[in-house]
Formats: sequence, structure tokens, C-alpha cells
Amino acid sequence: MIGKPERIPFEVGAFRIIPFYLPHTTRDKDTGALILCPNFGYLIQSGDEKLLYMTDWEYCSYVFKKQKINYMVLECNHMDNLMDSSSANYIHSIKGHSSLSVVKSFVEVNKTPDLRNIILCHLSSENADPETMQKEVQSVSGKWVNVAVAHAGDEYVLSKYPWEV
Repeated sequence: MIGKPERIPFEVGAFRIIPFYLPHTTRDKDTGALILCPNFGYLIQSGDEKLLYMTDWEYCSYVFKKQKINYMVLECNHMDNLMDSSSANYIHSIKGHSSLSVVKSFVEVNKTPDLRNIILCHLSSENADPETMQKEVQSVSGKWVNVAVAHAGDEYVLSKYPWEV
């Protein structure tokens, strides 16, 4: 694997990819302490279509509205009201993964009429309600956007016209 510098586009076949930093934490193998670790999201373009891919992020300091994103694949790890603050992984979950409220805010800030598909991924098995997450993200994304929750083995057709069968 070859490392690529942040915010510098590179090409792979027909895809133009721009990596960008996303805050994330992990546990130090020796001490168990939470530490920052390198983590990146990707803006991927093919022709005039653009996909935003973001997992393992606490928040995103970038705004993509001018890029007119068509597709978003976003981690929506947990719901704040389901989190147990006494859990051993509580701080890691809060500092290393995006909540439903963060995802909704991100979508609200970055949606344009060009947005067509949002796929929510990397949901916590203990702290997420997939149906509620899908409905709440749908409520901020708009009726013309197809919102789905990813499950292992799923395949998705990303389309500018997701309402067509």
C-alpha cells in the first residue's frame, strides 16, 4: 500500500480520489490509553458523479456543498440516547465514531439538489437503532434522496435517479 498526501488528488483508473483527514481515536496496544490515529475520508469522482466516503470519524471540519456530492457512504455508529456512559468503550465511541446527530448535521450542511443516495454503515450493535437512523437521516436529506442502512453482503446500485425501478 502506498500512502497518499492529504487533499492532493490522485487517480486510479477512471476515478479521481482526494483523501482528507478525519479525527479518530484508538487504544494504544501497550497502555490502553486513547490516542489519535491516522484516518481519512475520500471524495471520489468518476466523470461528473461524486461519492463521499467517511468512516471512523468523530466530526468533519470540511464542507462539501460546492462539490455537489451525489452519493454519501457515511458511518452512523451510534445514537446519543442509547450510549452507556459507564461502558469501557464509551469515550472511544464518542471520540472515534460519528453519532446520528453528527451525521444528520453533516447531511444538512452538505446536501444539495444533486444528492441522490446515502448509505449508512458501521452501526454499533449495541448503541444503534437502524430503522430510526434511516428515518431521521431521510428526514434531513429530503424525499428525492434514497437512504439505506448497509448490512454485510449488501450491494447497492448508486444512481442519480434512485426512485426509478
